[in-house]
Amino acid sequence: MKKIEVVSAVCFFLVVVVSNLLLEALFDNLELSIVISVALGILVYYGFDMKNKEVTTQDG
Repeated sequence: MKKIEVVSAVCFFLVVVVSNLLLEALFDNLELSIVISVALGILVYYGFDMKNKEVTTQDG
């Protein structure tokens, strides 16, 4: 496993957990906050993935 994959996985986890806690406090709706936080986490994960692909294509 590459270092960037570990970093993006950790960021995904942190974004999901933190945004879930914040959204649950704001909306007081657990299901909605889980859906939104997972969507945010996926966006962050794929953002890291795309950035990694740009770096590797520029290097090679």
